[in-house]
This record gives sequence, structure tokens and C-alpha cells, in this order.
Amino acid sequence: MLAGTLHSAAPARPTQIWPTITAADAFDALGFECLRHVASNEAAVCHSDPEGIHQMRVGLRRLRAALSIFKDMLNGRETAELKASLTWLTDQLGPARDYDVFVSQTIVPLLEQHPELRELRLLASDFKAERDKGYAKAKAAVASERYRLVVLDTALWLLDGEWRTNPDGLATALRHRPLSPLLRTN
Repeated sequence: MLAGTLHSAAPARPTQIWPTITAADAFDALGFECLRHVASNEAAVCHSDPEGIHQMRVGLRRLRAALSIFKDMLNGRETAELKASLTWLTDQLGPARDYDVFVSQTIVPLLEQHPELRELRLLASDFKAERDKGYAKAKAAVASERYRLVVLDTALWLLDGEWRTNPDGLATALRHRPLSPLLRTN
């Protein structure tokens, strides 16, 4: 709090995965780090911090990538529901990030090159208004009950979801297989 970083964007952290652990434990470690990355950017999103919005989206993308990599052991209704929830949250953040990038990387440089163009200033104003609507949408999503349930449900699913508790022999074998054969070596 003293450093003034309470509402700052939080980057991803490296996740240490040893080849000798099981696929389930590797997925668990990756999943919880991605969830930490998403949730730790909540305050930054609520303060319309463009980097916080970006970092939350990165965390969501990383989590969805992990779901894809380990999909053979994650099949089930709960996983499908989780994917839909993560897609919803990603969609809520998208307009803010997209308009912010467009304004900061395209519109602002054009305005600096051509400050005399009234049309460009009007266009910039319109795109900034759209960006602000995107910020409002992102903030509303993160302040919603649905967001809180996404974070809570994801944590509970990682801890004790059907992917982890399915007694089927194949599902159990997929969870307990060593990670090392899944790793690519170059």
C-alpha cells in the first residue's frame, strides 16, 4: 500500500513445473497461477488501468491455453461450463483493450503528426468515447456477481472438479501419468 501499487497491474509469474510430477499436478499449478494472474488484476481493471485489463486478458488466455493442452483429462460438463464463463469474461474485457490499443497506437500518433486536422480530432474523440464505454463494460463485469462466481467456481473446479474426481480408469490414468512424456524436446 505504501508503494502505491495496490491498484497496479499485476504481471504473470513463472510457474515452476518439474517433469517428474503428474499431469494433474502440472495442470493444477498452471491453472492456479493463471487464476491468480486474473484475480490480481481486478483492482486495476476497476480503475480503468489499460495494463490491468491487458494483464487480466493474458491470464485468461493462458488459462484457456492450459485447458486446451490438457483437454484429454478435462472432458466433462463442468469444463465446458468453465470455458463458457472464461469466454464471457474475455469478451467483457475485449472492447476496452481493443479501443485502447487503437487509440494509443494509431489515433494519438496521427494526432501528433496532424494536430491541425479537425476531422481527426473528432474521430479521436469518438474512439476515446468507445474506449471509455469499453472500460465501463470491463469494470461492470469485474464488479459483478458473475465475475465473482467465475473466479470462485474456477478455484473450486481446480481443487475438486469432476476432472479431478472422476473414478473412471482412463480418467484416473490420464491424471496420474507423468508429465515428462507430454513435454516436447527441441
